[in-house]
Amino acid sequence: MTTTSYSKPTPLTLSKSRIEALSDGVFAIAMTLLVLELKIPDLPKDVSQAELLARLREMLPHFYSYALTFILAGVFWIFHHFTFHFIRHTTRLLLWLNTIFLMFVSLLPFSTHFMADYMRHSIAQMFYFGNQTILALILRSQWFYARRAGILQVGPDDYWARRLLGGLNTFCLAYSTAFAAAYFKPKLSQSVFLLVVIGGLVVLKLRNRRPAAIADTRISEEPA
Repeated sequence: MTTTSYSKPTPLTLSKSRIEALSDGVFAIAMTLLVLELKIPDLPKDVSQAELLARLREMLPHFYSYALTFILAGVFWIFHHFTFHFIRHTTRLLLWLNTIFLMFVSLLPFSTHFMADYMRHSIAQMFYFGNQTILALILRSQWFYARRAGILQVGPDDYWARRLLGGLNTFCLAYSTAFAAAYFKPKLSQSVFLLVVIGGLVVLKLRNRRPAAIADTRISEEPA
């Protein structure tokens, strides 16, 4: 009696061009939808300038939220672009990770408008920074998975890969800290986020200077 043995199928390798094209499209749409939430004040044509300025002042939280999210979405797009620069090809699991990532990218217009309307409430700030925290964690997990799966093309001491990981870790910490701060002091969550980001970037700048300084010292000490 003969038995048939089944070997494990070879993992499916997929081109990353389509996943990058879809990601660029979702980012473009989400970032465009942000500005559509800025509605022109519904006032009579003969309204006074003082009333018009007063209505614009009421919209300042929406302008602020729009500008903040647009910049942060741009940062996520850059991180995503750099991440896939180092990835040779995609797999099924990476496709699903990226699909979930894009689902939360498309949620940005809602979380931004929600925060602008209820900026003083902890639930609105937590929803906003929770959305951003999930995005940062999924993007970080894509890098971790790609490295474990052996589809990451990074040198042993790649400067740009080190910068990318440092930036991702900084924003993961900043978003999660702001999320926690929003529960206790929603008014301070924005400031906490900016302080952690600025502090983290300064630390990264100093850390990246040290290897370069050490390398310059070694070169200068070499005999001619």
